[in-house]
Amino acid sequence: MTRSDFSEHWHDLLAGHALDALSPAEQAELDRLLQDHPELEAEKAVYDQTLAQLPHALVPVAPPAGLEARILAAAQGSDRAIEAHSRDRSPGRSPRVIPWRGGWGVGTAIAAGLILVMGWDNLRLRRAIVVRQQDLDAATALIQQLQQQQRQTETILTQLRTGETLYLLEGVGSLAGASGSLLTLPGQDEAILIASDVPALPSDQVYRLWALDQEAAAPVFCGAFNRSSPEAVQWSLPTEVCGAAPDQMLVTIDPVNAPPVPTGELVLQSVVR
Repeated sequence: MTRSDFSEHWHDLLAGHALDALSPAEQAELDRLLQDHPELEAEKAVYDQTLAQLPHALVPVAPPAGLEARILAAAQGSDRAIEAHSRDRSPGRSPRVIPWRGGWGVGTAIAAGLILVMGWDNLRLRRAIVVRQQDLDAATALIQQLQQQQRQTETILTQLRTGETLYLLEGVGSLAGASGSLLTLPGQDEAILIASDVPALPSDQVYRLWALDQEAAAPVFCGAFNRSSPEAVQWSLPTEVCGAAPDQMLVTIDPVNAPPVPTGELVLQSVVR
């Protein structure tokens, strides 16, 4: 198993662990990585030792005033004591040299510390990228929604230029304060309703559109709809009569399962031309 088989940011995870700065998800990822690749325990120990060596690489701080004089005085006293002690030692005996076991050198500790800090910076940068990507995805979804609404609006505005297919609706009865515009598209057998103060109906009721012509004996059924959102409502016209510029359009409230006859409550009607 080579290191190229590991997670691409295993260095960053080990650095974050040494600094005790991993999130629960990142800690779980590191635990799985160590379980699958036990050889990384040695790398983990190196990062922990690096953090422990950082104090040896700290920048010296200027001593307080007067400390130098006190140290020199103490050193002079120590020199006299050492000189007296040396006279009592045998002439052929060499002083014992105790090697320093401080671990890594200062330069090595600084370099290792920089690696540790860079790994932690990479981990924070990765977190920021994830958050920014989530924000970008949300903004993209919103833009797509607005573009769809714009296309719908442009379609309606294009059809509104054909005045012979536009009906202005006014509320009556229980919807006396309602109003709207009804657009029929003869070439496409479609109807579009833009209404204000027209509420959504319960699931067992529906709005029905009727075409009334002076030469017809009764209104003609032109489809059903409901208001599930404040946006425009569009549906297919069942007969050509509905899109042939009838004299008046009516909207009633009927039970969903009622036969297509105009017996429901009249709530909207077009202004008679």
